[in-house]
Formats: sequence, C-alpha cells, structure tokens
Amino acid sequence: MDIMMLIQLFGGLGLFLYGMDLMGEGLKKAAGNKLKDILNKVTSNPIKALALGTIVTMIIQSSSATTVLVVGLVNANLMTLAQAAGVILGADIGTTITGQIIALNLSDYAPLFIGIGAAILMFANKDKLKHVAECILGFGILFFGISVMSTVLKPLADNPFFTNMLVSLGHYPILGLLAGVFVTAVIQSSSASIGLLQALAIGGAFAGVEGYEALGVVVPIVLGMNIGTCATAMIAMIGVEREAKQAAVFHLITKTVGVIWMMSLLFLTGAFAKDGHSFVFNFILSISGSDPTQQIANFHTMFNVINASLLLFLSKPIIKFIEKVLPVKKKDEESDFTLKLNDILLENPAFAVSEALNEVETMSEIAYKSVNLASNACINNEFENIEEVELLENLINKYETGIAEFVIKISALDASIQSADFTVHLHQVIHDIERIGDYCMSMVRIAQNKRDDGVVFSENATRELSEMYEMVRKNLRLAIDAFKEKDLTKAVKTDLMEEEIDKKEDELRKAHIDRLNRKSCTPEAGVVYFDIVADLERIGDYSAHIGGFVKEYVELLSRRQFDMLP
Repeated sequence: MDIMMLIQLFGGLGLFLYGMDLMGEGLKKAAGNKLKDILNKVTSNPIKALALGTIVTMIIQSSSATTVLVVGLVNANLMTLAQAAGVILGADIGTTITGQIIALNLSDYAPLFIGIGAAILMFANKDKLKHVAECILGFGILFFGISVMSTVLKPLADNPFFTNMLVSLGHYPILGLLAGVFVTAVIQSSSASIGLLQALAIGGAFAGVEGYEALGVVVPIVLGMNIGTCATAMIAMIGVEREAKQAAVFHLITKTVGVIWMMSLLFLTGAFAKDGHSFVFNFILSISGSDPTQQIANFHTMFNVINASLLLFLSKPIIKFIEKVLPVKKKDEESDFTLKLNDILLENPAFAVSEALNEVETMSEIAYKSVNLASNACINNEFENIEEVELLENLINKYETGIAEFVIKISALDASIQSADFTVHLHQVIHDIERIGDYCMSMVRIAQNKRDDGVVFSENATRELSEMYEMVRKNLRLAIDAFKEKDLTKAVKTDLMEEEIDKKEDELRKAHIDRLNRKSCTPEAGVVYFDIVADLERIGDYSAHIGGFVKEYVELLSRRQFDMLP
C-alpha cells in the first residue's frame, strides 16, 4: 500500500465518519424534542426502558452517544441507575442498525442521495426540512466514504501478506479481540469501527478467507469493538457524580460479561479449531450466506440482542454489585453543592435547554424559601432565620453563575436559539431571581438593625406589612408555577397582582406617614418600615419579570421558532 492509497483510505474514512455524524445529527434535530419525550417515558419497567434505548439509538446512530447522554441524565438525577440500565442495554441493540444499513451496500446510489440532500439543503426554508436534508446528505456521504475505502482496499485481497495475517488472526482470536478494542477506543464509535470492518469486506479483503475462516477472523474483532465502545462513557464519567459513574461502569461490565460468555461459547463449540463446526457460526452462515459484510452485521446484531436480553434480567445483581463497589456518598446541601448541568447534556440541545430550565426552577424555589424566611425575620422578629437566608443567598449566587455559563454554551449549539433571543430572556430571568435573593439579604440586614436598635412596630404596622408580604409571596408563587407549567394565564396574572402590590405600597406609605404625624410611631420604626415595604415591592416587580419570561417563552412555542424548546 503506497502513500496515495493511505491518503485515499484516510479520506474515505473521514467521509464515512462525517457522513455518519451528519446523518445522526440530522435525525436528532429532526426528532427535536421528541427524543427527550421518548427518554422521559423511561419507567422502572426494564423491557420498556430497553425498547426506548433501542429507539433512541436508532435515531442518533450511536450507542456511545446514547450512553453518554444517559450518564448525563443520571448525573442530573433525572434517571435512576435501574432505569439507565435498560436504556444502556437497549442502546447496544439500537447501534446495530448502522451495520445492517451498510450491509445493504448502496454505494452505487451514494451520489443520488448526496445530490438530493444538497438540493433540499440549499433551497429549503424550514428547519425541519433542512434537518431531513442533512440526514439524506449524511446517508449519501456515508456510503460514498464506504465506496472510497472499499475501492482502496480491494488490492489487499490479492496481497499474500494480508491474507496470511487474516489467517493468523483466525488462529489467535484474542489478538483480533484486542485489535477491535483498540480501534473502537480510538474512533470512539462501535458503529464506525464496524463500518470500517465492513468496508474491508466490501472491498474483497476477506476473499482469501471464506466461511468459517472469515467468521473466525471477524467475530473476535466485532466482540472487541463492543468492549471498545465503552471508552466514550468511561471518559464521560470523569468529573460527574458517583451515580453517573455507576451507569458508565454498568455499560463496561455488561459488555465485558457479554464478550466473555460469547467467546467461551465459541471456544467450547470449537469455532476457532481447524475444521470446527460451531452451531453459532452455522447459524450466521445460514442467515447471511457467503457475504462477509452481511455476516458481520448479523453477528453484531445477534450478539447484542441476546446479550441485552440476558443481562436485562440479571441487571439487579449487577447494579447491587456496582453500588457496593461505588457507593453513593451523602452530601451536605451547601458545602457540597453541585449543579446538575454537566456538559454531557450538550450532546443533545433539547435536553440541555430542558435541564437548564429545570435548574432555574430549583433556583426559584430557593429564592421563594428565602423570601419567606427573610420576611418573617423582619416582620415577626424570627431572627433565627438570618443565618439560613445568608446560606440560601450563597446558593442562589452559585446557581446564577453555573446556569448562566451553561446557557452560553447552549447558545453556541444552535443558531436558531440565538436568533430567537431565547438565551437573552433566560439570562434575564436568572438575574431577576438572583436580585430577589439580594433583596432578601437586604431584609436580613434590616432585621439585624431592627433587633440591635430595639425597634418595635405597632400592631397596625405589623398587620399591614404581613398583608403586603402575603401578596408578594402569592405573586412569587404564581410566577414560579407559571414558569414550571409554562402557563400563560398565570403569567398574565403576575402583572395584575404586581399592580395590586404597587397600590398596596402607596396605601401603606400613606398610612404610616399618618401614624408618624400622629406620633403613634417612632421615626426609627418609620425608616425600617419604609425599607421593608420598598424591598417587598421590588420582589413583586421581579416576580412579574419572571411572568414576562413565561409570556415570551409561550410566544416562541406558538411560533415554533426553533425545535430545542421543551
């Protein structure tokens, strides 16, 4: 093989990988939020989880991507290890679809698919149609890459050195196994490495070895590739929570166990012996014929279907073992705060947007709790709340920083997100919630001064402040619920309630000025009173701002400006 052949092989591999990635991305974008909806249906039913994992992986064309996504969901506490187990095993089945597609050998039609995909991409106006075009274009480029590689590799069929090497691999299956692990760990995709092996077959590289000999060569390599695909998830587990690490380890264990039992079965049935007649190989040959490309695809599918089915019912003891080896540590909420927005979620923009919104919900609930504690400290002299409000303020600030950084990363994923100004609105609502926390801290300082200076409110002043606090509390609760439920009616009500809060503020100011004039209240108490009223009014304003975000959000949904919204 000269230098030009290596360059052509490298180019063909690049086209193949790019085509597969483009096809997967196109399918993923075309599916949009449906992909998230599918995974959201995962329950404790292992068979349902298996089916959903299979479907998702067929869509995104990569078990590695599905597994990494599952690791991210477990890390965000959106999926338990038991639920993740079924999805991971389903991903192993779903990934075999790529090999079956390649086995169809549609290389002759690659230019047609490329032409159709490119034409639609150039003239389409709708995003959905563009995503479908990306899928078609990727499909064509994938087969064009296969065509280039198989053409380059054809001379290997007549190369005695290469033929002898294949025969040697058949005699030493462990070497083939290790080769499969290495290649897939480097490429980080079992679908891609299986495709590369099939390109060799299409190019006639296995012409010198047929039937049992060919299977003796390719089967260990395919099994090794099944272990090598775990490398992506093992890399993804760096820097994630212990629960997510457990999901990655589950993937590695199930793949390794599967390869061990299959290799043991093949050795016991004499699959690698000279003149061996293993029933496994007999079955593969009976359904595949003499085509090594189809043999590779069918064995890959058969192994993963059987392995996933067997280990699905053995998943509980495997999970117990993993939980014993990698136990989850209990954490203190404040000192061990970890935002659930891992970069793994960016693999799918719909998930990333959804989980960013979930974290904003959590942040808003913390702010709501802080408002209750701070108000009671000021109005009802519950000074024991002061320290907790300070802790909650630190937590709110951490959420603001973490979510804001993640939202910036989301905006870089999809131009339609930027054009919709979605991230601008989301940044604003994060800031609004943080400002609510700041006003809670302001009230805490007021409470401290009130306590230190011995300021006492009259019964009427306390009642009035309690009434205004209750209005502000209800409006903030309404805004948070509107945000969670994406409820336009509740969002509109926050504006109406804010107007009532403003009227209440004017009413309270006039009433307290009257008390000051009648000298029924001290000037010191008057200053504290007005400060509390001002802080409560500002919290009411920011609650209405949250409602405003919901109105913008619902408008984007109605226009379907982009597909990443949950």
